[in-house]
Amino acid sequence: MGKTRQTQKRNRQSKVLNLRNRAFKTHLKNTLKSYKEAEAPDKKAEALRNALSALDKAGQRHLMHPRTAARKKSVLAREMNLFLKEHTTAPEAQS
Repeated sequence: MGKTRQTQKRNRQSKVLNLRNRAFKTHLKNTLKSYKEAEAPDKKAEALRNALSALDKAGQRHLMHPRTAARKKSVLAREMNLFLKEHTTAPEAQS
């Protein structure tokens, strides 16, 4: 524990922020996992919206670098586009 009031306060603040950040990182991981595990297109689209929102918040809060969040969002969007291409085929394209 620090000797001055300033360091004592800083330690108290860091404990609270650490718990808050840890909870949000867990939420982010669970959100990404639910997106990966979703099978139906409508469920996957809903999970994608939640995942993109969580990544935006993580970038704003600097829990990860904002460009890292943007890169992960881009990868998720690409995966979603491939998923939709595979699961929505037009009848004319097959014949």
